[in-house]
Amino acid sequence: MNRTIARVIYAQIAFTLVGALVAAAWGGMTAAASAGAGGAIGFVPSLLYAVTVRAAAGAAPEKQLRAGYVAEFLKIAATLALFAATFIGFKELSFWPLLLTYVGTLGAYWLVLWFDVPVTKQQ
Repeated sequence: MNRTIARVIYAQIAFTLVGALVAAAWGGMTAAASAGAGGAIGFVPSLLYAVTVRAAAGAAPEKQLRAGYVAEFLKIAATLALFAATFIGFKELSFWPLLLTYVGTLGAYWLVLWFDVPVTKQQ
């Protein structure tokens, strides 16, 4: 797995854990479980995307491009399925911890890219 992709996923998992701990302190176990679910909805599809794209590494460019399209479709489908499963499966759900932790995992992309991509000087 690419170093940057791995860092994004690690950051998403870390944000999920921190979000669940903060939610537990703020709203109890229901809030913590909701935050954990929101974070998982963020990082599980990212992990699925990374594994799908990684499987095509070294293949012809057309196959790599196709793998990127398939991976993106799977990521969107997994996100929708995880949201549906969460809303159907949780008897008690705290909406704000779920949403804030999910959005935080999306923000992990920008945070990691901000610190991971080297800045080049223009001449």
